[in-house]
Amino acid sequence: MIGTLALTGLLAATPSLPAVSDDHGLSLDEARTIALDHNASVRDALVKVRIAEVMVDEAKAGWLPQLSLSTSAGPTNNLLAELPPGTHLSNRNLSSVLGAQNLSVSTGFTLTQPLVDWQAGPANDQARMEAEIARELYRAACQEAASNVEQAYQTLVAAREQLPLKEKARNLAAEHLKATRKSAERGMTRPIDVLQAETKALTAEADCRQAARAARKAEASLAILLGWSPDRPVTLADQVAHPLEVPVFKVCLDRALAQRPDVRVARVQADEEALKRRTASHALWPSIGLQASAAEIGTSTFAGVGTLGNSLQPDISIMAVVSWNLFDGGKSDAEYRRAGLSADHQMAMRDATVRQAMADVEEARDGLLEAQERQDLAFREYDLADRTYSLAASRLRRGLATPLDLQDAELALLQAEVATYQASEAVAIAQAKFQRALGEDPPERPAGAVLRND
Repeated sequence: MIGTLALTGLLAATPSLPAVSDDHGLSLDEARTIALDHNASVRDALVKVRIAEVMVDEAKAGWLPQLSLSTSAGPTNNLLAELPPGTHLSNRNLSSVLGAQNLSVSTGFTLTQPLVDWQAGPANDQARMEAEIARELYRAACQEAASNVEQAYQTLVAAREQLPLKEKARNLAAEHLKATRKSAERGMTRPIDVLQAETKALTAEADCRQAARAARKAEASLAILLGWSPDRPVTLADQVAHPLEVPVFKVCLDRALAQRPDVRVARVQADEEALKRRTASHALWPSIGLQASAAEIGTSTFAGVGTLGNSLQPDISIMAVVSWNLFDGGKSDAEYRRAGLSADHQMAMRDATVRQAMADVEEARDGLLEAQERQDLAFREYDLADRTYSLAASRLRRGLATPLDLQDAELALLQAEVATYQASEAVAIAQAKFQRALGEDPPERPAGAVLRND
């Protein structure tokens, strides 16, 4: 009987997963979770999301009232007399020369509230767009990491399933060669048959060694994606196949355009460039603000060595501030034209991204359908090989076939079984690529990856 090769479909998300142990082995869900937690690109994308969220808070603060405290102190004097040429300072009264001196101390609060600012409003919207782009890039990083580890996992499963079959085929080819040589010594087999048996034995030996190397390479590749040492053994858990039904192209395309991160990023970037163009058109418009201040001003006046008086008075003011750049040498007009060209460029890039998504969906969908067809043919060929082997065994019992005929049929059966595992691996990898083309999110997220929705 053929063992069941692990295939993955759309798995339901679980709130938590058990730790990896040697008792049950590493499941595909656990492999995805570990890979997402240790992937540097995913961590970097998550940090950029946090930065973008902070920038949203920073942009929101631009519309809130600004309160500041200021304190100033310093001496001033009023020169009442001028010294004639050649007059010494000691010949005149110091107070008549310097006059009255003031010591002024001011402490107050200033409250500023922007009312109309054509730059601050778009900056707030742009910050939210940048945060949305960062979240989509984070989704893309998670999808890429999950797809890579899923393909590596399925490659290792298939390699380990094929290796014992390759070893069995090698041993069978060696027995076949030994029996052929004995038959040739008795004159019952032609020399060409011996050469063919030797060729089959060498081919089986080469296939066995190649399968062993492929298994070791697949194990090291998966360990690296999990953040482990390449020489660390990886024990896999038993998996159950989940065949994926392939919808029609229109349904696949609609899903891809709605949830693919690159398409969503391209759309947001086009909207962002359009916003920059509108902002550039407002560069010559005035900005209006409201400013209120309240202060206490204390003044001490003295002349010579005597103090003439002290005063303390409040200073309260409320004013509207209008800022209007009337002429800047054509700079604003050039910035507006440049923003318009950038917006046109980004819309063209958005359309190119949509077309690329259509091509990716068609290629991935066609690849999955082809892999499923090849898998169906491989299982049908295995059934034929199994029936052929049963027929050869029956003929041998009735004396109508030789043991060599039975060994040939058994070798063909092993090769057909290997082909079924190879076809199942191709289907599993095609499913992962298809889900990636649709923009499907992995069922697991790294720990602490709770994203805001600004």
